[in-house]
Amino acid sequence: MKKVICLFMVVLTSSICLSQTKKSGLKEKSFKERDIVFKCDSLSKVYKLDVVSYKSVMRDGVMRYFICYYGKSGLLEKEIPKPVL
Repeated sequence: MKKVICLFMVVLTSSICLSQTKKSGLKEKSFKERDIVFKCDSLSKVYKLDVVSYKSVMRDGVMRYFICYYGKSGLLEKEIPKPVL
């Protein structure tokens, strides 16, 4: 009986220890997401629009920068003069 209890305690302890591993991918993802949200909020304040995303597009050898925002007719784009840093 004593051996069964000891074996049960060892299995329980090892399963608890192995299940509590840190996941490093979550910190990295949340940092990127937080950075994007911060940039969109900053662009919203500058352009006084509800900015949801930004992008850069190469057209005819010229890099152009756009913000996407919600307007009355749905999702719209607006070209901005400077890149988003």
